[in-house]
Amino acid sequence: MMIGAHYPALNGSQVAKLLVPVCPLEKQRHIVNQLNALSHKTDTIIVGQEVVKNDLGEIIPSMLDLVYKGKL
Repeated sequence: MMIGAHYPALNGSQVAKLLVPVCPLEKQRHIVNQLNALSHKTDTIIVGQEVVKNDLGEIIPSMLDLVYKGKL
């Protein structure tokens, strides 16, 4: 709405005239459900990574001990 080097500010009446596209409520719900499912999967992956990290934290020292003792 502004031309040239002017600061691109809008006044209240200009903002009130703006059209903001909004998808239908059912589509919004569908998107929210998909995002919630992805969030749950992400949480599950993060928990799995922590389990693997903890397991490796226990296994690696044991493996190194066996290597140093020549048993592996």
